[in-house]
Amino acid sequence: MKRKRLPVCEAKRLLQARGVPTNQDFDALRFSEVSIVLDVAKAAGYRKRKDAPGSKARMFYYHLQRKRCA
Repeated sequence: MKRKRLPVCEAKRLLQARGVPTNQDFDALRFSEVSIVLDVAKAAGYRKRKDAPGSKARMFYYHLQRKRCA
C-alpha cells in the first residue's frame, strides 16, 4: 500500500508549528531543528537529485523557502 505524501504547504506549516524558522539560512538552524526538517522531508516523500549540492534536509528546506503558501 502506498503512503500518502504530505503537501508542500502542509509541510511548511508543520515545521512552523514545531518551532523551526522557515525564513533564515539553513546553516543557522540548530541540530534538533535540522532533524525535524529531515523528518518532515521524509513524511513529504521528498527526494533530492543525486547531484544536489547538499543534504536532503538542506535541499528540502530551500525547496520550502521557494514555495509560496496561502
